[in-house]
Amino acid sequence: MTASLPPRHGQLALRLKRLCDVRGAQIAFWDDWGQHGEITFPSGRKSRFKGAGFDINGAASAAIARDKDHTACRLSACGVASVPGLVVLSPRYHARMTAGGTGLPPDAEVDAALHAAVAHFGLPLYVKPNDGAEGDGVARVTTMETLRAHVTALHARYDHVLIQPPIAGRDIRLVMLDGRCLLAYERRPLTVTGDGKSSLAALMEVAVGPLQRADELRAEISTAWAREGIAPETVLPHGARSILLANANLTTGGTAVDVTDSLAAGYIDAAAKACAAIGLRFAGVDLLTQTPEAYSENHAILELNHAPGLRYFAGVSPENDQKVDAVFRALLDAMDG
Repeated sequence: MTASLPPRHGQLALRLKRLCDVRGAQIAFWDDWGQHGEITFPSGRKSRFKGAGFDINGAASAAIARDKDHTACRLSACGVASVPGLVVLSPRYHARMTAGGTGLPPDAEVDAALHAAVAHFGLPLYVKPNDGAEGDGVARVTTMETLRAHVTALHARYDHVLIQPPIAGRDIRLVMLDGRCLLAYERRPLTVTGDGKSSLAALMEVAVGPLQRADELRAEISTAWAREGIAPETVLPHGARSILLANANLTTGGTAVDVTDSLAAGYIDAAAKACAAIGLRFAGVDLLTQTPEAYSENHAILELNHAPGLRYFAGVSPENDQKVDAVFRALLDAMDG
């Protein structure tokens, strides 16, 4: 345990140490990466953290937020617009939990669930781990065959896979604290624009090459192209745009545009209500709306994140970095309150 920066610290540890020093709080890191630790405020109050997760949120509320389907059900029950979905259990989990009680083999149960999802929601559909984060494993599928293939691939790693219909709208992340919106930004997916000469593969390499998760993203994009029958050598016409990944997470190459000052107040109220429904004081709320500047009932809360990571937003510009500092100052104030 050390009060100095650990040898392999990242940006979050550096930010926390700097802000704690300013306010006279002591921070102790419990590992070499600065991912776990404890903050002792001048008042004597203590608060612990793990990564971007802080004990300002209760353990049960954080666990519920990680479960996308349960979160959506709870929001709907509280009158908050959410995105419906259907969870498909992996064959191994189904077999373990039911012990063959339904009379159907696990693979047949999966197939029945997929047909039910298509019958209820239609196509295309979005598929994702029910408890995933940072856009991992998210895919847009347009046929029963690609739906089955992606669910099967995810079941190799996850027991609960969530299927949801597409919801039209711009992707807005609100960072909420005790009912207040500290920051809001629009997330736009990793996209390439054609020049009439370059192949999709070449355009993709220009877009993905500088990113931190480049190899992983290349694999995800190639898999998505194969699943949808898109040839990498296809030449995109001049000015035509192609979305490379189905999600707009900043960790998968998405871009962020600050909309804090222009976002309609009604959406902030909806996000505050969503946090209250789950019991989260501090959270990232992902909202879909076609009109961020003007409130509309035609919106939906996609999910809540009890430990919103802000390092990618902060890295866009010095101005953004200062805004993230303001978020963490407010968070420290709340934890010491």
